[in-house]
Amino acid sequence: MSLLSQPTLSHYLILGAILFAISVIGIFLNRRNVLIMLMAIELMLLAVNLNFIAFSRFLGDNAGQVFVFWLDRHRGNGATQGVRR
Repeated sequence: MSLLSQPTLSHYLILGAILFAISVIGIFLNRRNVLIMLMAIELMLLAVNLNFIAFSRFLGDNAGQVFVFWLDRHRGNGATQGVRR
């Protein structure tokens, strides 16, 4: 197996788990800085989205990709509402 081979499902799941663990550590170690805590939560959501897309691609079903698109769209709308107020 070479280093330049096609990434498999397990590669994406390991990357998602590492990102999720980093975000959990960031949330628990940081209690004072709200901006870093929000960035850690965003990293957690991105790790979950990566898992959705990886499983969607592995199973040949577009439902996971549509769900990620829907989540990102609503997260963007929430940020826009927060800026407007």
